[in-house]
Amino acid sequence: MRTSYKAILCSLWIALFLLSCEKDDSPGPEKAPAYTRRVNSFIYEYMKAYYLWNDRIPELDRDYEQDPEAYFKKLLVKEDLFSHITDDAEDLLNSMQGVETTFGYAFTYTWLDETQTKVGAIVSYVYPGSPAALAGIERGDLVSSLNGQALTETTLHQLFGQSSITIGVSKYENGLYSAPQTLHLTPARIEENPVYATRKYELQGTKVGYLCYLNYIGNYNFALDTAFSGFKQAGISELILDLRYNLGGDDMAIRHLCSYIAPESSCRSKELIIRQQYNNDLTEYYKLHHINNDLRFTDSLLIHNLDLKRIFILTSRDTYSASEATIVGLKPYMEVIQIGQQTGGKDTGLALLQPYIEKNGKIILDPTIGNWAILPIISRYQNKEGHSATGGLSPDYPVDSFYLPMLALGDPQDPLIAKALEVISGVTPVRMKSLSSSSFPQPFGYSTSMYDEIKKNIFINRTELKHDGAS
Repeated sequence: MRTSYKAILCSLWIALFLLSCEKDDSPGPEKAPAYTRRVNSFIYEYMKAYYLWNDRIPELDRDYEQDPEAYFKKLLVKEDLFSHITDDAEDLLNSMQGVETTFGYAFTYTWLDETQTKVGAIVSYVYPGSPAALAGIERGDLVSSLNGQALTETTLHQLFGQSSITIGVSKYENGLYSAPQTLHLTPARIEENPVYATRKYELQGTKVGYLCYLNYIGNYNFALDTAFSGFKQAGISELILDLRYNLGGDDMAIRHLCSYIAPESSCRSKELIIRQQYNNDLTEYYKLHHINNDLRFTDSLLIHNLDLKRIFILTSRDTYSASEATIVGLKPYMEVIQIGQQTGGKDTGLALLQPYIEKNGKIILDPTIGNWAILPIISRYQNKEGHSATGGLSPDYPVDSFYLPMLALGDPQDPLIAKALEVISGVTPVRMKSLSSSSFPQPFGYSTSMYDEIKKNIFINRTELKHDGAS
């Protein structure tokens, strides 16, 4: 029988189709190395246990995820801008506890021209004894160059975390910044005491205290003890609490600070400061094990408690989380008068979680991957009346926190402090120096270290963690 040309073509087409349907011998995706899979498993188990949005975590095959950091980010919900992961938990923990290898300065970033092409970093404060302080850098100085190049928006982060840098620094003189002086800086390991400045003023017989608090660090609660001991001995009846540069910190420091400020009766009865709300699984776990993580005033600090009826709190756009929880937490018990700018609006808390394993009946840090840590958002807070800092907290007295020339923190002519003293005394103070809100555009950022985005949180240190993560 004669085979037609069309039949041959049809047979060839069918044969090719069947071959294409056979098993593909090309290699599939490779499994991640055993070390990476171990890190990925730690990430998944602890996120499922603690993450505030644990019911929205996508189910991905973590055995094939080659990059733990990328895998972690895939698990985050869209609205989560603050959860973090690190493979250097030791360095991060040191920073959170106020010990850091640093140049010792903080900056407010602003454009130097209307076209927003030139960037300047204006010094917000300098830690005493730091490399920056020893080089003569002061609050209000302008840094406009880095390693011989004009500072740009994309190089700002290089002002932190480098082994050494060369910067151009200008002083503010007679309404203008001087020609820059070139300075070479090498970082040093320093202790960053968050109690940056205290002052005492007397107005018509009223004794007023001032406290500039830069970070909530429980390890430095002793510095708060010293400050409030001095306030108590001086007979302070009004307090100005400066939180304009305070990004956040741990909940134990919140309790410590608030317990020195609030009415004595509230501390004696251990009233609620803030209540943390967790995911449903963690909430049920805490109920089952009779764990209560509400943050309450303590009666252990009554010796230096000021028993205040009101407090003046100075804020800026860079006031976040723990600072906002202090404002919100105190409001049900006393008058809180906020001066400055609207706060950042951060109503969630996170925990630093490291991988633990059981060995010989003991829970220990995993010796293989123990320097990894995740910092997921695990809670949302409210005060006694159900209020939080969602959307930011608006000031009672709006005052621009960015002005020139910048005065020392604690100077009574500082615009924010001056407004507080005016409200206390009822008298408008006479200004000895001419201050302006600056000829530069409004600042677009603020930095203290390379860990700033992590520090814009409340760290939940009192939470009794389930070290196995998932159970």
